[in-house]
Amino acid sequence: MRTRLDLTALEDRTVPVASVSITALDSAASEWDADPGTFRFSRTGSTAAALTINVQKLTGGGPSGEAATEGTDFSYSPSVGTTVVIPVGASYKDVTLTPVDDTVPEVAESAGVQILSGSGYTISGSSSAWVTIGDNDAQLTFSSLGGYKGAIGYTVPWDSVDASQSSQSIALTDFKLNVAGKVLPGSGETVTTSPTIQFAYGVFTGVTFGYNTSAVASFPFNSVSMSGLTVSAVMRVGGQNVTATATVTQPMALFDFSSFTTGVGYRLEVRVKDAGGNVIDEATVTIAAGATKQDVVTTIAAALDGDQVEVVAMANARLLIRSKKTPIDLIAIRALNLGDDSVNQNIKNLYYVGKHGMRSILYNGEDVPPKPAD
Repeated sequence: MRTRLDLTALEDRTVPVASVSITALDSAASEWDADPGTFRFSRTGSTAAALTINVQKLTGGGPSGEAATEGTDFSYSPSVGTTVVIPVGASYKDVTLTPVDDTVPEVAESAGVQILSGSGYTISGSSSAWVTIGDNDAQLTFSSLGGYKGAIGYTVPWDSVDASQSSQSIALTDFKLNVAGKVLPGSGETVTTSPTIQFAYGVFTGVTFGYNTSAVASFPFNSVSMSGLTVSAVMRVGGQNVTATATVTQPMALFDFSSFTTGVGYRLEVRVKDAGGNVIDEATVTIAAGATKQDVVTTIAAALDGDQVEVVAMANARLLIRSKKTPIDLIAIRALNLGDDSVNQNIKNLYYVGKHGMRSILYNGEDVPPKPAD
């Protein structure tokens, strides 16, 4: 007797293949308060078993163009080797990138992770992601200096800034230059020209310094100097000296309230924006009638100082702030009690310093030229 096997009755026991992807839930990390970034590895389908995903760490520089170094600039938690495991019952696994807060002025640096092909999954969507680490020591950054990027850090005695002077030069302290991967001055090295910062009516106009690097072994520059907003260097190329230049950026912004009229009440909406028009921080503040200029400065400082923006200094009716993650490009100020002409006119008297010297503020949707102090 023959037995007939009905193949259609057999169960399909094929194990479904998961689809995996990676995203940066928080792509902006910062040395400020060791603010972390986060990678998320996701899968679709059954979560009944753990899934091992093959990965590799990327070191090419990513969005910032500069590569962060694991162990020196950041750490992963949990650690990332050649695999990442999504555990049983979970549809994703998060990996945290925590910056190392050093004392070296640096440009923004990036670290990335890429998913590689493997068993039990296919790659769907994004296969790689990056996190960029912002620095909290750099006051100025520059690029394209003979193909190199760099950063300058220093401390300004802000109480010495005098908004009544048309030209002022102040000595800097804690000066450091980071270029071509070397921090200057190093042990036994000095800056040949004392570094100073320049202001015009309290407005930042540039930094000046000179540094002789000819005695530094294997360093590609004979000298590095800066005047105003331009960094220059003499490079050794094929036995000849070639001059390279780059423009610095200024990741700080200065509110100047020296022309602000007090005596009336204000409700101000303040928005800090980056070059893409994205709001970095915002606050609505109430300025009481009869408030002094310093009251205005103190109130706005308290509202803005936090996770996104740091108040660097308050002096002489001015408020210096900088972003903890993204360079500030624009500060939008809007009076909410728009019916008061004195309020509107007073807003026009405000100005601030942006990343390339003086820039205008945004007043009620209009780009208004700044007004220097008298």
